[in-house]
Amino acid sequence: MKVKGRGILVVCLLVFGGLAVYDFLSSKQNEERKQLEARLMLLNFQQVEKVEIHRQTEHILLLRDKQGWRMEQPFKERADNEVVDKFIKDIYPERILEVAAEGPQVNWIQYGLDPAFSSITLTDTKGRKDSFHISEKKNFENNIFARRNKESKVVILNPSWEGRANKAVLDFRDRRIFKFNIAAVDELILRNSKGSFTLQRVDGKWKVRGFNLNLDQNKVRELLKILADAKADRIEEADKADLSQAPLFHVEVRMEDKKWSVKGSQEIQGERKIFALTSEPKSWLRVVSGDLDELIKKELVSLEAVAPAKGETATLESSTGSEVQK
Repeated sequence: MKVKGRGILVVCLLVFGGLAVYDFLSSKQNEERKQLEARLMLLNFQQVEKVEIHRQTEHILLLRDKQGWRMEQPFKERADNEVVDKFIKDIYPERILEVAAEGPQVNWIQYGLDPAFSSITLTDTKGRKDSFHISEKKNFENNIFARRNKESKVVILNPSWEGRANKAVLDFRDRRIFKFNIAAVDELILRNSKGSFTLQRVDGKWKVRGFNLNLDQNKVRELLKILADAKADRIEEADKADLSQAPLFHVEVRMEDKKWSVKGSQEIQGERKIFALTSEPKSWLRVVSGDLDELIKKELVSLEAVAPAKGETATLESSTGSEVQK
C-alpha cells in the first residue's frame, strides 16, 4: 500500500509539474505574441535602403548606396550617414501603445489622419515598405494618433513621433563645412587680419613653408580638426553669398587630387554670426556659433612647439620605442 501511495504521489507531482511547465510556456508564448503584435516597425532596420518623408508640399527622399546615404529630393547631395542611420534605428524598437479605433468605419478625419500631417515610409532591399502616417492631433496623455500602412486601425504612439514627423531637410543634409578626409590634406594656407602662413606636410610631418620653425604636430592637427568638426546651421545656394565685406579669414586646402577653400564673413544682414562661402560644394553657409571663430585671429606662433622649461624633465621616445629621459 505504501508503494502504491508513493506511485500516486509521483504521478500527481508529474502532472502538476507538467501543468506548471505548460502554464509557464503558454504565458511566455502569450507575452511574446503580445510583444510581436505591439511591434510597430515590421522591417529589419539594417536592410532599409530608402527613406521618404511627405509633408503637404514637402518631399524628402533619401537613398543608400555603396558610399552611404545620399539625398535625392529636394536636393541631390550626400546626406549625413549617422543622422539617417539613427533616424531608422530609433524607429525599430518603437511599440504601439494601444489601439484607439479599429474597423472599416473608422473616422480618419476625427483623428487627423485624412489627410495625415506627415507620412514616413521606409523601404528595404526587397522592396517591402513600412509607412507611418502621423497626425497633428494628440490624446489627453499627449500621445500621437497614427496609422501604419493601410491598416484599418488608429494606433497611439509616444510623443517622440512629433519630432520625427517634423524632420526638416537640414536635419539630414551633410552640414559639415569640410566634407573630405583631413588625413588627405597635404597643404593648408590661412589668411586673416594677423597675416598669412602656409603649412605643408613633408614626409608625414607638418612644416611651415619659408620658415625654419618647429611646429607642435598636435596643434596642427587641432587646427585641421577645427575644419573637420565645423558645421552649418543654415545652408543657402552660393549665389546668395554676400561678398561686400573683406573676409575675416580665408583658408585654402590642397589635397592630392583637388583644392578646396572657405571664406568667412560676419554680421550679414544684421546677423552676428559667421557665414562661410565654400568652393566644393559651392555653398553659402551660416556656421554654428563658435565652430570657426578661432580662424579669425589664428597666428602661426600659436602652432610653435614649446621647449621644456630649464630644469624640466622632457620625455622622449627612443628608436626602440622605449621612453628615455633627457
